[in-house]
Amino acid sequence: MRLKDLKEQLRLESKTFVPDLKDAVLEKIPLTRGATPAKRGWNRKHAWTYALSVLLIAVVSMTYFGLRGMNDPAAENSFISIDINPSVEIEADPDDLVVGYRALNIDAELLLEESGPELIGLPVEEAVAMIIDLAVDSGYLDIADAEAEIVVTVINKNVTKEETLTEAIENAASDHMSGKLIQGKLVASIATSEIKSRADELNISAGKLILIERAQAADPTLSAEAGKALSVKRLNEIAHGYDPEKIESFHENYQTKVETLQEAKEAAIQALEDRRLAIVGEIAAIRVMVAAREPLGDIRVRTLALVSAYFPHATLEGIDSYGKFSFLLNQLEEFAAERSELIREMIETKCHTQIQAFNNQMKNNIEIGGEDIDFAFEFDQGFEMEDYHDDQLPTNTEAETELLRIINQVSTLINVTENNPHGQHGKTAQIISTLMARYEVLIDSPEVSDDFRNHETNQDFESKYQAYLGN
Repeated sequence: MRLKDLKEQLRLESKTFVPDLKDAVLEKIPLTRGATPAKRGWNRKHAWTYALSVLLIAVVSMTYFGLRGMNDPAAENSFISIDINPSVEIEADPDDLVVGYRALNIDAELLLEESGPELIGLPVEEAVAMIIDLAVDSGYLDIADAEAEIVVTVINKNVTKEETLTEAIENAASDHMSGKLIQGKLVASIATSEIKSRADELNISAGKLILIERAQAADPTLSAEAGKALSVKRLNEIAHGYDPEKIESFHENYQTKVETLQEAKEAAIQALEDRRLAIVGEIAAIRVMVAAREPLGDIRVRTLALVSAYFPHATLEGIDSYGKFSFLLNQLEEFAAERSELIREMIETKCHTQIQAFNNQMKNNIEIGGEDIDFAFEFDQGFEMEDYHDDQLPTNTEAETELLRIINQVSTLINVTENNPHGQHGKTAQIISTLMARYEVLIDSPEVSDDFRNHETNQDFESKYQAYLGN
């Protein structure tokens, strides 16, 4: 059909669907006086030209964006591997929040045993920074080692997302390392033009091709086409020699070992809470007596029993009125609450400090153990805190409170060293040395009273420390 014939046919069909109502409409419009405006508007030829132009633009746009969408799919979850030895895999949602993590080797399992759950919900950049910090704290990363490398690889089906997230992690992690004076290098796996070209040919992201090549280094029989069909998780397993049974066995042995310590800690915290509630209950009962204006002698007897049981250094001298008893009860309650919170903190610290010491020894055991990793370690499960309950009123100064924290932590580390004479205690010795340097500064502070310096708790600690040094 010729173009002229096609136009004529379209014109006739348009009348069928859109009848010409011009005359009928004009008959209903009242005439008005005034200047007749210049005649403007499109004729039929211009209208058809415009319609065809719009149609052409729409077709081209749909074609362009449709093809672009095929080549750049919607961003899905990202997978980020952090290789320091330990090697960790984290998964992030499209908003770059961590939704999962996995240890790819035994060292990573040890690294994440205690702190791994804290990764969930963190922005990816913060999660990477946290893993770097854990590696430093655990001795896997020496901040003074300028040759140390932290290799970060990002994989996402969406190429743009992959590149953007890689850059964001690289910038944030580099700033974090600089702030922590970590001398090592962060190496972000950025694809070369050759990698990008090959990835385009395989219709995969550059990050996945980089991971395929790492898997091929571990398994030379793996082809690129075969690797393309594998998930990121499976490729990570091949690349890192992932052994789930070995990792699960390590996890079970580790948890069994620390479980008894955790149970002792929880029992100590429960005993502390029971003690606090008993004090609060007794103070409340005495307050009722004060409010009822019961005989001062009866109130004194009951208050004396309270301080004898829980506040042996408190005195009732000069407490001879209802107002003074109320003031004393408030003072005792405030001191009990503050001291209970401090002791709870020290119980947690005693547990955490021992787990850190255990982890330091386990790191060494992993290096030398091969298939048979030694879990022998004796914890100090004595969480009795009587020495910290029995102290002077009013509440200690900040300096004295910090000294109590140091005494608790150093005593715990000394006990661990004595309980495990064949363990690896280099890191423990460094921590003790750092804490004692702080102790020496504080103990001579004018904020610390002679009563505190001469208190049995402090004197016993100093003797214990000298014995540790061999003096």
